[in-house]
Amino acid sequence: MKTIALAIFLAAVAAVAAADGFRVDLIHRDSPRSPLYDPSSTAFDRVRAAAKRSALRPSRVARAGAGLAASGDTSIEAPVLPDSAEYLMEVELGTPKFKVVAIVDTGSDLIWANCKPCTECYEQTPPLFDPKGSSTYRDLSCDSRPCDELPVSGCSSNSKCQYQYTYGDRSQVVGNLASETFTFATTGSNTIAIPKITFGCSHQSSGTFSNRTGGLVGLAAGQLSLVSQLGSSIDSKFSYCLVPLSQTSATSKLVFGDGSDISGRNVLTTPLSIQESFYYLTLNGISVGNTNISATSPTASGSPNIIIDSGTTLNILSPDLVDGLGKAVKDVVDLPDEIPLITVSGWISHPRLSLG
Repeated sequence: MKTIALAIFLAAVAAVAAADGFRVDLIHRDSPRSPLYDPSSTAFDRVRAAAKRSALRPSRVARAGAGLAASGDTSIEAPVLPDSAEYLMEVELGTPKFKVVAIVDTGSDLIWANCKPCTECYEQTPPLFDPKGSSTYRDLSCDSRPCDELPVSGCSSNSKCQYQYTYGDRSQVVGNLASETFTFATTGSNTIAIPKITFGCSHQSSGTFSNRTGGLVGLAAGQLSLVSQLGSSIDSKFSYCLVPLSQTSATSKLVFGDGSDISGRNVLTTPLSIQESFYYLTLNGISVGNTNISATSPTASGSPNIIIDSGTTLNILSPDLVDGLGKAVKDVVDLPDEIPLITVSGWISHPRLSLG
């Protein structure tokens, strides 16, 4: 009885702390703080690489949004590409605490980390999390509620819930669904420990993963995401603030609960809609100078049509909208016809663009 009472007390303390709100650092992949940082890359190299990652991402999101699980596929295909991370965060797993640098992704639900033993894994540079060394690690059973939340799940011979995520380029992570204490570094030297977070303990991982990261934190709207699991303890709300890489004195932040509401004279808001666990908003149109280009058809006016995605640097627009935008820009910017519209170095000045 004492053990049960203590566990309930610790969970209550964590819930109260989370309800007060907490914030963690977001690390851009090109920041000197990032394990993916390449000091030899120029600013142009980084922009070009970001554009390439962004161009690959939309088809993965579209396929995931179409509901691959309903197609009879035996695995889950997540929209994130393994090496397409734009932002990372540090999280500590277990008791004692073990640091993992993970991809942050608003387009995925499942939280996962590479675990020992990893029988068929990419050569991860940081050490692997050892679930046997943690006193708070628990495998989840096949009849557990979180296991039911997986679009596709399996069951081991000893009734452990198993998952398989297959990514857009056929990379995979396979492992056991489990619960563990997650500890986050907050402001200053403070930390917050939250028990019984459901996550995937991956024992197989292959493909194009970066060997300098060891997991992923899903922030989408599905039931297995970190946001959904924190739920009422953070009043089911979060926000993130991204600062330019040029602002070395400031750090991007991910904020949960109190403090995630942003208000002020220069703050504008727009409604979000959740579909297939993605966060959508409605883009009505784009203006170039005094020219307005509609982003919606008359029959779909006001319908959600664009996804907020932490894994995409560029704005990805439909071909029709891009064509209209290109024509409007060419009417304003005096460029020879033989110069392509989409360039980097050829633009000395550009018109004012407004999205609404």
